[in-house]
Amino acid sequence: MKCVRCNNELKESDLYCDRCGTLVLDNPKNKIIKELALETYNEENKKPSKIEKIFKWLEENKFFFIISNIVVYIIFVIWARYNLFGKSFSLWNVLFFSGIFYFYIICFEMLFKKAGINWCGIFVPIYNFYIIFKLAFQNGFWSFILIFPFLGSLFSEVLMLVPGLGLVAYVLSLASILLIIFVILFKIGRRFNTSGIITMLFPLIIIPILAFDSNYKHESLNTN
Repeated sequence: MKCVRCNNELKESDLYCDRCGTLVLDNPKNKIIKELALETYNEENKKPSKIEKIFKWLEENKFFFIISNIVVYIIFVIWARYNLFGKSFSLWNVLFFSGIFYFYIICFEMLFKKAGINWCGIFVPIYNFYIIFKLAFQNGFWSFILIFPFLGSLFSEVLMLVPGLGLVAYVLSLASILLIIFVILFKIGRRFNTSGIITMLFPLIIIPILAFDSNYKHESLNTN
């Protein structure tokens, strides 16, 4: 048996080559190391699927990022004009308030990109809650806690038949939603290595800074 690197003659009991130090992977005692090496090699050399290629292209293509956001913004403005603001608002007012709202959507898209999360997910109902919780808690399944305050607001309509209970249920559900939002903002600040309290108190200022300032990286990508 010879060393695969320097062709030095080896004994069957050798764990490594005494000339160049290369591990003898054929030795049974090095079985675990061999398996790990093969697993790493296969992981690095596996071909991505078509879906993975598409998502990678979407992530890296800035032109698609800009065009898709412009299209969604226009659709949102049309919807807001006739369903949210009403015809009493001028088109310029709708464009202004919709622009502010959509600016923060783009901020979260940038935060998703920094954390290695597909930014397109923010356009998908329900799933967008999942990835926001994943951004904050690194586990999107925490988003199930949103069920309880929303159920509370729904049942508050029924409880309105009982004097006092409907109002209590509505207030509690609203307070729960606000508390969840504050906790999410706090955790996002911490994930990007800044003050969670400041992020929670001044999100309209801090979130854009975290999104567009290259000095702030998600903790999973921070090598410092």
